[in-house]
Amino acid sequence: MSQAKNNTAEPTSSSGSPQRPNGRIDAEASTLAAPWLLTACGPPADPEQFIDRYLRIELKPVVDTKMDVIERSAVTGFQNLHELRDTLFRYAEFKTAEDVGLVLPEPTVEVVEVDMDHRQNEKYDDYVGQIEAAMSSSNPSDKGQILGLLARLSLTAIHADLDEGWNWKTVADVDDPHSPKFDALAKRVRMNRTCGHIVFVDNIAAHRWVKAVLVEAGVPEGRIATLNARTAKASADRQRIAQQFNGSDEESPKYDVVIANAIAYEGIDLQRRTCAIHHLDLPWEPATLQQRNGRGVRQGNTLSAIEINYYFARRSMDGLRFNLIQGKLGWMTELLKSQQRATNNPGAQME
Repeated sequence: MSQAKNNTAEPTSSSGSPQRPNGRIDAEASTLAAPWLLTACGPPADPEQFIDRYLRIELKPVVDTKMDVIERSAVTGFQNLHELRDTLFRYAEFKTAEDVGLVLPEPTVEVVEVDMDHRQNEKYDDYVGQIEAAMSSSNPSDKGQILGLLARLSLTAIHADLDEGWNWKTVADVDDPHSPKFDALAKRVRMNRTCGHIVFVDNIAAHRWVKAVLVEAGVPEGRIATLNARTAKASADRQRIAQQFNGSDEESPKYDVVIANAIAYEGIDLQRRTCAIHHLDLPWEPATLQQRNGRGVRQGNTLSAIEINYYFARRSMDGLRFNLIQGKLGWMTELLKSQQRATNNPGAQME
């Protein structure tokens, strides 16, 4: 949380594009820094000078837009952070909930690992083979398919059929809604039916399948809500679902489980009785993950503790993506909280 100090009307923070999936940042990205910061007393006003002063740049092998491995200048770390801190803290205050005395539930983080089923493994191996063939191909159109194949890998790790283009209307026709991640989730929800569970997965086809698996596991269908652009098109619809999930002193909650995607990342309160947050997939940047967890880990939760469960498929990229998120969060924390004068960019250390 940040707020502007009283002696300035300047913005309190700047937002930039998230890092690319490989974790490396092109040097020119630093020109996105807010102009007020570049012209403030302290840091150099010229972007090139800013780069030289605060970014540690080295040649690293990176994958270009044609999926060729080439050497490019990459930000491998950050330096002279004490100067940058002085400027940031001159114009803004950064406070955690603990700093300002907010009472939040204590999060307990657990990684739930599952083995992919036979069909998932078959598809995964096939996609990996296609990616390796595309990488070795001299045809640019082949290499242009790699990013799409990587996206399908991620979908396959959630459910064996999720890569096949299901939409909200056709998704009910799937042969089997079960997957190892969905079954592990259902087991955990079934173990604690007296409080609220928030399930995050971005693909809306997965919402229907997760709901079917939960119902089969014994959770009444009427106690499960889905929160996406199909089921809650208007803000009023989202607020209604949130209120019916939270309940109140006068009215019992209607829902025990909310299955949601990006539509629930901000703007609605789901914390009143949330005891567990379940991540069936992961974003790329820590801010989005914090928004997800912030639906339950926030002031107003009547419970003293909350579970944060991350579901990883073995052999998948789930663990790698999670480590990248944690690494990005680490250097941001170094900037704001530590006294270190330099820190590494963790994504750039990964070969």
